[in-house]
Amino acid sequence: MSTIRERNKELILRAASEEFADKGFAATK
Repeated sequence: MSTIRERNKELILRAASEEFADKGFAATK
């Protein structure tokens, strides 16, 4: 069972990676 802090970190990293992917994809155009 993961702690709330670990789960929050995972959610933050996932959101950050998605945002970075969007910016990176826009930059390639």
